[in-house]
Amino acid sequence: MVNEANRSSLFRDIDASVNLNIGPLGITVRKGARPMPTLLEFLLSMRKDTVIALDEVQDLASASPQLLKILGNAHSSNPRIRFILTGSYVGLVRALLEPSPTSPLYGRLPVEVRLRPFTHDQSKAFLMRGFSELGMSFNEYDKVVNLLDGIVGWLTLFGNLHGIRGLSLDDALSKVIEEGSKIMLNELDNFLKGRANKRLYLAILEALKHVNRWRDIKAYASFLIGHEIDDRTLDNALTALIRFNLVEKHSEGIYRIIDPILEHELHEPNQIDNGENQDNHQILYSIRH
Repeated sequence: MVNEANRSSLFRDIDASVNLNIGPLGITVRKGARPMPTLLEFLLSMRKDTVIALDEVQDLASASPQLLKILGNAHSSNPRIRFILTGSYVGLVRALLEPSPTSPLYGRLPVEVRLRPFTHDQSKAFLMRGFSELGMSFNEYDKVVNLLDGIVGWLTLFGNLHGIRGLSLDDALSKVIEEGSKIMLNELDNFLKGRANKRLYLAILEALKHVNRWRDIKAYASFLIGHEIDDRTLDNALTALIRFNLVEKHSEGIYRIIDPILEHELHEPNQIDNGENQDNHQILYSIRH
């Protein structure tokens, strides 16, 4: 990684080299003959428009608040730098879109880009374009789209597994479900972490597998929990699920679980089997029984 950085045009343009260094930020930057001891100084020295992409940002939020402070300062002080931050959606919301007042990123609102699920026709066109670019013949579009339901990440993963890695259609779909299940259960666990009423959220998600109108969700979830949920509590819970991209509300007042893999996994509580996940399993099991 260090060698690639030194060969890139970015570092040639600013006459800098990168050396691996055991330290709080892991790198030492040299610009010409003068060492640049801090990452912030390095970022502020960039004179060309630069886009820096960081993945798994939800891990950075807890592991290195110093790094977030540096990124925040660089964003505020050098208009030529743009950051693209990706990772767990729940983690991104907590770390970046709704930071606490003590966070280094508080008050520096990012631009949020939400990629909504494709329609059936858009999903088919997306896959057709990809397989066409690979020079592949493929005609099982409906089978793939009906299973993955327009989730762009799952469609992309399927295309990679089948079109590039050479897995069979069924093996590629099975692998998407396997990998997607891990990701979505982790998202659900992150969402539930620290919440006082996990039973409420799991009951709502369980209800959404069977009904989709507000009044029906209230009745079904209340039945599962064993007592009536008041309107405000239900509204707040649904708002939180929507905010964290687990549920969507249509203009006609219909609610649905966004990701088909998450909905499928909620049929399989045995998949949640360790740590705090075990608690979620027990809650979901008790709701159903």
